[in-house]
Amino acid sequence: MAVGRADANGAGSTSANRVDAGTDQGKPVQPKPAQPKPAQPKPTGRGNAGGQNATWSEAPLQLGAIDKARDRVLTALDEESRADAARKSKNYSEASLAAYQEAKEEVRAARSRFSEAIENEVARGARSSPFSPLPKSADVRHRAEALVKAYTGKKGESVVREEIDANQKVRVEVELHDASEAAQHSSSSSEAARDTRIQELNDIIDDAADLVTRRRPGDGATASEEALKLHKFIRLDQLVKSLNQNYENLDKGVLAQVVIRCATAMNISEAEDLKILARIMAHCPNPKVTDWINARWAALSGAVKT
Repeated sequence: MAVGRADANGAGSTSANRVDAGTDQGKPVQPKPAQPKPAQPKPTGRGNAGGQNATWSEAPLQLGAIDKARDRVLTALDEESRADAARKSKNYSEASLAAYQEAKEEVRAARSRFSEAIENEVARGARSSPFSPLPKSADVRHRAEALVKAYTGKKGESVVREEIDANQKVRVEVELHDASEAAQHSSSSSEAARDTRIQELNDIIDDAADLVTRRRPGDGATASEEALKLHKFIRLDQLVKSLNQNYENLDKGVLAQVVIRCATAMNISEAEDLKILARIMAHCPNPKVTDWINARWAALSGAVKT
């Protein structure tokens, strides 16, 4: 389903000039233009990197560094497996334990270099975010999706997908922090700058919703809809806890938009779903999310009465 987009001045803070993060209408809320502007392609929302337009000339993918780093990871994993088998065998020795520890360290170093190679490639040629020197969220996500397609059915597909997913989690949290900082400390700006920030915030929240709701190989090919929803709840819980632990002063309006976007994408409407969402938010109370949950409870009560 399409993920609803929410408007904000800067990053969705709760100041008077910023739009309520609790919207769940599933439609973009655009600022009123002062004068006619050329039509822009609409962001495509969850599952596809929104925010792209004809002014960005994407650099072709260069896979050489990633291929080299991937091969090192695969070799290191094979060596770790052999060393692990040796240390568990009847011929166990101090030397075999040392070999296993050395193999584990090589896996760690190889994965670090692999992560760096992927991060560099997805950011290459991307435009700068209006919130920080980091690359624009939609540009990076678009290139990450292109990388996944480039390695689909090829050597090391699973490790490439795994590393891109891990990079997405780190990226989303940093981007949300930057948007939150901008929301709390931004001054008045031109309409053009405000429009750019609104678009970037929406792209970041789309990325966060994709992180939580996109089906992953680990979800299982034959998993039921209920099992898939549970996996999404787990990822949402992990994201909220991580943001709460790592960024204590994260703007509540930004967090509310993320949670509500994810909840809307997950089609949360049943009583049990609302209870789970309430438990997830119990450790970091958020008035806008609470209002959203209460509105769903009211809708359920009305449906029961009728």
